[in-house]
Amino acid sequence: SPQYMPEITAAINNVMALPIVSNEGRMKQLSRLRFVAVKGLFDFIKIVASHDSSQVGENLTLIVVTLFPLFDDNVLPSSEAILSRKKVAEMLQWLANNQDILPYFREVPFLPYAEDLRDIRNILLQKGINIDDVRL
Repeated sequence: SPQYMPEITAAINNVMALPIVSNEGRMKQLSRLRFVAVKGLFDFIKIVASHDSSQVGENLTLIVVTLFPLFDDNVLPSSEAILSRKKVAEMLQWLANNQDILPYFREVPFLPYAEDLRDIRNILLQKGINIDDVRL
């Protein structure tokens, strides 16, 4: 239900804000937790969008910014981290291909520069949205 959007995004934000650790075992657990969070967020977004896409659109910037920690280049990617990044790219492509949500991408100020997000940048450019065109 769209009414849970603030709680879901807060929970995802809390997972993404967990500090990076040097212990390999703990880092693997964190990567798995982040993957589950991204997968759950994508499923939730699809459900909400099927009922009220404006709720997803109005929260698009928050959703995108919450996922930025996945693209931190200072962290050596584990297989789970790579899967998380690919799932984010898949989610953003799905959102960009939704005509009701696409206009909200104009409010997203930028995306991290990562190879995983190259395709979404190209899709948005083809649809007339330069996500990195920041004008203050």
